[in-house]
Amino acid sequence: MVDIILEKQKLRDRLLLELQSRKSEFASKSLQIAMQLKLFVLENNLLHKNCTIFANRHDEADISEFLKSDFKNDWIFPKVVSQDLFWCQSRFQDLSAGFYGILEPQAGFSKVISSNQIACFFVPGLGFDRAGHRLGRGKGFYDRGLKGVTTKKVGICFSFQLVDNIPTDEKADVDMDYIITENEVINCSKKLLK
Repeated sequence: MVDIILEKQKLRDRLLLELQSRKSEFASKSLQIAMQLKLFVLENNLLHKNCTIFANRHDEADISEFLKSDFKNDWIFPKVVSQDLFWCQSRFQDLSAGFYGILEPQAGFSKVISSNQIACFFVPGLGFDRAGHRLGRGKGFYDRGLKGVTTKKVGICFSFQLVDNIPTDEKADVDMDYIITENEVINCSKKLLK
């Protein structure tokens, strides 16, 4: 277990440096990710279904223009309360700075939605591999919030955040079903047989 924690931290450090060094690419790649995201929503008939999304941090794909558009304005955003994630319906314009300064729904201005009422979860991450393993920031919010969820889980990242292998703890880590980058949509359920 200690080995996995150390491996994950080394990979986090490497990916954070990579993100820092490639900030000049974020704008153009983020627009491409937003287009891939829009196509995914349409192709998977998610336009009128409950879907979670996230307001990005400064070092994640910026999908805010997509969220501000009239394409779909009834998104469900994560809200951190203590050590847990809650899923709250809100318009992007009504978000305010919350945990770690990340935009999230305001208390009293959003409706809490049960995870079993959500058709698809769009999830950020520092890194992913093609098998659907996700590397988060180390606090475990999404892993705890998605534990037991059986609907689609979709990671969103830049293509340079894809790595060969993410070390995982099968008891704690939650895998993605798809990953969206600026270049492709990866179906992680089509894992190669070895």
